[in-house]
Amino acid sequence: MDAAEQILTEAVLRFPQNGLIHYNLACYRSVMGRADEAKKLLAEAFTLDASLRLIAQDDADLAGVW
Repeated sequence: MDAAEQILTEAVLRFPQNGLIHYNLACYRSVMGRADEAKKLLAEAFTLDASLRLIAQDDADLAGVW
């Protein structure tokens, strides 16, 4: 696990109600080719903050998920 992923993973644990952190970790994992993990994180992010759906539609980092 590299530093960026470790920081985001710890942030998700510290702030489990923050949808944007889940979203950012989903983007990271999607870029790394881990689409299944990214999908789960996105589902949680959207549950916590529905407005993130609009951002996700145009986010190139999530190309591996769609």
